[in-house]
Amino acid sequence: MMEKTIDFAVDRLTEKRNISVEVITPVHVGASNDKLLHKSLDFLIEDDDVFVLNKNKLFRLLWEHDLLDIYEEKLLAMEKMIVWDLLDEIGADPTQVSDRTYDCSRADPAGEIRPLIRNGMGEAYLPGSSIKGAIRSVLFNFFAEKNNGKSFLADLQKNRMQARDIGKEITKKEKEWLGHFTTSIFRFVRPADVLMDKTDLANIELFNLNRGGGSWYSKFKERFLITAEVFPKGAKGNLKLGISDGIIKGLKTVYKNERGAKTPANWSQVFDGQDNFLSLFAIINNYTKKHLQREIEFFEKYDDAEDTDLIIDSLTDLLEKTDAPNACLLRMSYGAGFHGITGDWRYGDHTYSILRPDELNRVYSRSAKGRVPARYKSRRISGTDEDTALMGFLQLKL
Repeated sequence: MMEKTIDFAVDRLTEKRNISVEVITPVHVGASNDKLLHKSLDFLIEDDDVFVLNKNKLFRLLWEHDLLDIYEEKLLAMEKMIVWDLLDEIGADPTQVSDRTYDCSRADPAGEIRPLIRNGMGEAYLPGSSIKGAIRSVLFNFFAEKNNGKSFLADLQKNRMQARDIGKEITKKEKEWLGHFTTSIFRFVRPADVLMDKTDLANIELFNLNRGGGSWYSKFKERFLITAEVFPKGAKGNLKLGISDGIIKGLKTVYKNERGAKTPANWSQVFDGQDNFLSLFAIINNYTKKHLQREIEFFEKYDDAEDTDLIIDSLTDLLEKTDAPNACLLRMSYGAGFHGITGDWRYGDHTYSILRPDELNRVYSRSAKGRVPARYKSRRISGTDEDTALMGFLQLKL
């Protein structure tokens, strides 16, 4: 039997474009928790500088001065100033054993630093998989709105289904809307990793709601500080994004039905076939605009905490960027919160779960000493003064 073939130019199968990436608010894509950087062991602070140590350089220097055994002994004894003591003994400077240096003149870092994910060359980057995950959340929201996802969820809850069973039904809908593995939209949308031009440190505080006198009020959580390596505001990179509209058209030409072609059933609802990149950007901007409006309403309602007005100003500035031509504003990764991670499709506003906690997501509560329905009442905030902002927003521009 003769094999079916797709007969048209290979370079038309996938359209690839270079898209400029600019960080609007600090973005952190972290490594695993076992790679946290610890003060005095993995980084040193001197005056207004943070030196992130390169262990290969450090061990080589200690070996050259016969101090490796002493380093191990001090490490086992859990001495705090090991590296400083040995550098003083050698008469070496921290720049000799560090990879990178950060300015901390505005605020001291915490005792641990969450590092950015890095490639084998030691370069920090935005993983294409993280960008794809953020776009996936946007498209789930897109299809949930087109298919009245809130009513679908309400019907499941009326039937008093268990949370686990409701989760399975939502997963089925995700596969129906976005496709199974072989028919997934994201088999044909491929963002590459992005090397960014600069990194920095950001101190992150927790904006949280507390209850007192029968009502909820906001404040920043005391004794809570996270320091993370981030791509700071203004950091830039270049994203290579491929959209394989040509492959899908070719498969549909050869096969009579989508099942045989193994193409996404809802592809044409996302990509218009004219300018697929601008079509995707429009969906992202529409989603981000609604997400930001809901966040602004959340902070306007709970505006007790200091600098809440600065957060609202920042969100208002972000909202304006959703109207930029040939560009989109995408939120991703650390600090995106429940609404951002899940696609922000379940609630019409971000204050709903404060008074009516989420029965589908039970989390551990210290005060209750057990698992309780979740309230989505905290936000991770980076920066100070005019740089105060929610995390994770970047602009993609053609």
